[in-house]
Amino acid sequence: MTRTLLAALTLAATLFAPFAYAAEGIKVPAQKWSFNGLHGTYDKDEIYRGYMVATNVCMACHSFKYIS
Repeated sequence: MTRTLLAALTLAATLFAPFAYAAEGIKVPAQKWSFNGLHGTYDKDEIYRGYMVATNVCMACHSFKYIS
């Protein structure tokens, strides 16, 4: 009986501890990005860096068949 109760309490503590910890979370400050909103903008350097990462890293395993 004691073992079962101890196992149940341990299981409950394990399951509910992350929720209790997350409730105390810190507030992340809002950031202003150039691409926020519906009509955000990207500059050419950002687009070029993203393209270079995609071609050098992503295309090693994936194709760009559906990328326009």
